[in-house]
Amino acid sequence: MDYPGHLSRVYILYDLLHDHIFGEMYQYRFVIVPNLAVDGICLGLMELGLSAEISGRVFVAITVVVMAGGVLAWHYAIFRRWSCCPMLIFPFIYHDIFFYGFINYFFGIGVAFLGAAIWRLNEGRRLPGPLLILLLFSILLFFSHLMALLIMVGLIVGRGLGSQVLRRHRSKSAMLRLLAGAAVGLLPLGLLAFAPLLGESSPLSFAAITRQLSLAVLVSRFTLLRNVTWGYDHVTDLVSLACLAVIAGYVLLVRALRVDLASVVPFVGLIAVYLIVPEYIFGTSYAVERLPIVIFMTVVGSTDMVMRQRWERIALPGLLVALSLLRGAAVESAWARANAAFSPLLAALDRVPAYARIYSANAVNGTIASLVRMPFGSLPGYAVIRRNAYFSGTFAIPSQNLVVRQPRYAAGPPTPGFYHAGQPTTLNDPHDPYTDAQLAFYDYALIINPELWPNQPPANLKPVVAGPGYTLFAIARTHVVP
Repeated sequence: MDYPGHLSRVYILYDLLHDHIFGEMYQYRFVIVPNLAVDGICLGLMELGLSAEISGRVFVAITVVVMAGGVLAWHYAIFRRWSCCPMLIFPFIYHDIFFYGFINYFFGIGVAFLGAAIWRLNEGRRLPGPLLILLLFSILLFFSHLMALLIMVGLIVGRGLGSQVLRRHRSKSAMLRLLAGAAVGLLPLGLLAFAPLLGESSPLSFAAITRQLSLAVLVSRFTLLRNVTWGYDHVTDLVSLACLAVIAGYVLLVRALRVDLASVVPFVGLIAVYLIVPEYIFGTSYAVERLPIVIFMTVVGSTDMVMRQRWERIALPGLLVALSLLRGAAVESAWARANAAFSPLLAALDRVPAYARIYSANAVNGTIASLVRMPFGSLPGYAVIRRNAYFSGTFAIPSQNLVVRQPRYAAGPPTPGFYHAGQPTTLNDPHDPYTDAQLAFYDYALIINPELWPNQPPANLKPVVAGPGYTLFAIARTHVVP
């Protein structure tokens, strides 16, 4: 869902550095902001001659590889051997939260596991070299995603403390090494003092934490953990969950499971954070939904299986391959259906006049899960790339992005947030998708689930294309555009 908003910003950033077509709408400013993984990598690929859309696809592919590679590396660093056990991550990288499009975050957590693995592999070396490598990873993670930086440091510190607890004789040198690693790992957070994000974010309060401790919230969060196996097809998801249960049950029954006890500490720490963290913290929305995949990666990377029989060494990899193919087929089928559903709207967006202004308004009946899986409201991001249009959903947030809107566009009318059908609304509140100010400023309105809104489209909105759950309207303007 967030992907077109990020990709369109990268396209604008590339333009501002070269052709300046978007100069009237946006400006580039050099400030310290985190969460720039997609900007840096896609911009570099575009400099090599790739288009914005191809660069975005390459970035997603890199993200998938880095996430899998991070778990494999973490497992090898702990057990010092290659095993098929960490390959359990392969079928589940594409999972429920991937639909949200948190691409900087997913890239970052893969790098976080790689950084923690390299720190573990260098435990026997003298400190200057490993600390320098850790500092480089920390800086990379600061500019990839802040949560990923904290996850890497948590893995390093948590497992280090676990090792100390398990030792019969405490090692002062190991403890000093751990403290040095934590200090160097967190060093880039000092850059936040010069970043607008810190000044615009509310500090985490004790009240915000305690609000998460009700029984209903705790139950819902434990239920949310299953979303790691949830994806494109419910039958496939249930089969996947059953396969995980069979594998876990078998290795426990035959006592083939090996657990890195030192990794229990970061695992417990992740669970604790997961249960108390608010939904929104320091510019990161859906913070809770982001953590189950990290918990799963930690479990997979910190466990191993001792396969004594030859048939076991064949059966487990075979099951993982079959599961990956099954879920891969579900992915391919879902993509084909999505492409077919998106095509009419994308074709219409390809025909809008250059430099047109577009806004979208999303209504849902219940949760936003359906919009996440079929994010029609985000697709005008492609009109930015293909038609140099202005789209209100392009991410250009002053506290988080290098691209920001020019004052005239920043002062434009606000667009409605997610409207949940059944909630009270009036014609003049932020949930009105057809305010006079919006219709005067924009050329097109993409209304998601128009039948759920309490307001009817005014007469000067002319349907351009309609599909299951959306209508793109052209605005026959009755007011002068400012």
